[in-house]
Amino acid sequence: MWEHEVRNEQQPRDWILPAIGHLPLGEVGGPDLAAIIKKLRAVMAETTVTRYFSCTHAMFEAAVREKKIDDNPCKRTDFKRQSFAADTPDEGEHVYLTPAEYRRIWDNLHHAARPLADFMIHTGTRFSEATAASPDQVNTTKRQVMVDKAWKKEKDGSWRIGPPKSGKKRPVPVGTG
Repeated sequence: MWEHEVRNEQQPRDWILPAIGHLPLGEVGGPDLAAIIKKLRAVMAETTVTRYFSCTHAMFEAAVREKKIDDNPCKRTDFKRQSFAADTPDEGEHVYLTPAEYRRIWDNLHHAARPLADFMIHTGTRFSEATAASPDQVNTTKRQVMVDKAWKKEKDGSWRIGPPKSGKKRPVPVGTG
């Protein structure tokens, strides 16, 4: 089964650009990126850190292809991508929607479903986590949502609130716009 996720500008805007955006592209080094990884690991699940690192790696790879820089500074870190059970060939690969593809889906959603879709896209939460969220999980001062519960289906077919898939709570950053 294909797992669908959306890459958006939220990740670099909230975490990457504040740390290195002031530097000329060619001056970003492995230590700068290692510092970002360290900060991310202090507040996020390893899978989220891997996603953010992958996004950053892809941005620098694009700069290399466009001959803006000679090499990718992400390759000068000791970051090791976390392995996932879904990495096995029989599980398929991640598929990412483009902003245009997401917009086509959004345009066809019932107006009442659009806020939920936007919340999931901008936070990266799973459906079970987003629909279990409550206002007490939102911290507007820190600009984050604490994901600490999700819907779980019982063997008898009933539903209950339980821990998220990772088994532990995690803060998810939310942007300003």
